[in-house]
Amino acid sequence: MFSWKNRTNLSYLEIDEFAAAGIVAVFSSRKGGFSEDQYKSLNLAFHVGDNKELVLANRNKFANLFSIDSHDFVCAEQIHGNQIALVDKNQKGAGAVDLESALQGYDGLITNCSQLPIFSFYADCVPIYLYDPIQGVIGLAHSGWPGTYKKIALQLINKAQINFSSKLTDLYLAIGPSISGVNYEVSAELAKKFKSKFPDLIQEVLSSSDREGHYLLDLSLLNKLMIIKKGIPRKNIIMANLCTYANKDDFFSYRREPGETGRMASMMMLP
Repeated sequence: MFSWKNRTNLSYLEIDEFAAAGIVAVFSSRKGGFSEDQYKSLNLAFHVGDNKELVLANRNKFANLFSIDSHDFVCAEQIHGNQIALVDKNQKGAGAVDLESALQGYDGLITNCSQLPIFSFYADCVPIYLYDPIQGVIGLAHSGWPGTYKKIALQLINKAQINFSSKLTDLYLAIGPSISGVNYEVSAELAKKFKSKFPDLIQEVLSSSDREGHYLLDLSLLNKLMIIKKGIPRKNIIMANLCTYANKDDFFSYRREPGETGRMASMMMLP
């Protein structure tokens, strides 16, 4: 399960099952940083318009909690695609101190390298964590509606199978805080796209909105159902069940604060 922690006035979520194995597997909140105004206070992303020095200070404070050097972070560009980057020590520091050096064209990261922190950013999109305790593999995927539509969660699983010989029954998947189905309204056009793409799952994740011509879409649940259909045991799936839109004190939300807000981060590292 995801459990709240608070250290040095900084709040974050930790995945208990992964932490018990010595894995750093956490999700930041918006609390405990140095940023101001709409980015207050622990904004961890460069691309939103925040002061770069404050973002660096936020990253450093967050990393220090886990005895990590923030200059070692590996970050993807995050373009709402479904490509997963296979990373090793050669990519250490990609995107750590500037946006330009992030791994271009990727929305997911996977590695079997110890002491290599992978880092990904969110403000309503679905954070997906992968852990294979047998092969010693971790991965992260950023799954907004485009990534969910393009099945990035399955791409992450496929990458573990192909590159590390992971078995589906050995994999653990965690789904972090994101905008909930009751708060994520989409157009009829987008709903139609998802109906066509996921005909066997759509009844469980799509419902009518109070606003005519709109629907409510549960991206977190859709990712869970895709993962189960792929063959991951239900008992190996960990859900945060926390809504970024509804919890204003804890999380940034792109939908709640239209476009003008900070980003939380997911982080994983093998011991």
